Amino acid sequence: LGEGARGGTEGFLAPELEDGPATPLADVYALGAVLRAMLGGDAPPVAVLCLSHDPAQRPASAAEVAATLRLHSIRCS
Repeated sequence: LGEGARGGTEGFLAPELEDGPATPLADVYALGAVLRAMLGGDAPPVAVLCLSHDPAQRPASAAEVAATLRLHSIRCS
């Protein structure tokens, strides 16, 4: 890849990367895509939030996603 070019797998790249810089919220999007791929139909609701096309609607960080997942697993136990 040349300077400034981005690589990645379709479906795992945040939509805003098409015309803007990478941010931590793009990583949250990718995390949601991984959760969805790993868990399929059993993906927790937080995965859907991570995949919001509007970065402002996503959890603010991977730490926030982890905390939500812990709460979800406690409720399901």
